[in-house]
Amino acid sequence: MKIFITAANTPLGLAATAKLQTRGCHLSTLIPPNSDTSTLKSMGVTVTHGSLLDDTALTKAVSGCDVVIHLASFDAFWAPSPHHYDEINITGAVKVMQAAMREEIQQLIFLSSALVYGKSGVAPI
Repeated sequence: MKIFITAANTPLGLAATAKLQTRGCHLSTLIPPNSDTSTLKSMGVTVTHGSLLDDTALTKAVSGCDVVIHLASFDAFWAPSPHHYDEINITGAVKVMQAAMREEIQQLIFLSSALVYGKSGVAPI
């Protein structure tokens, strides 16, 4: 099975990538230009450089995949501008979904941020 995963270079993304590889999955990702991809490449992940906002790069990265896992989000309390949150968390998510639809990918898994839910007061969340 070939899986496209966003934010594969983050701690959560690397953990998910490693786990999926133990199950025999082949992985593809889209990483911003100038990001360190050495760990992903050493794991055998197919890396495409680009932005979630770039339809061409996104389509190239998801092409041939069976599943899309969308982990990318901007979840810090500070952003360069309020528009940055919308750009990544809303427009980026929509563009990932549109690319999956264009490529007729049947399964999309979307993870949000713990900041959406707030503190539960109960471990482990």
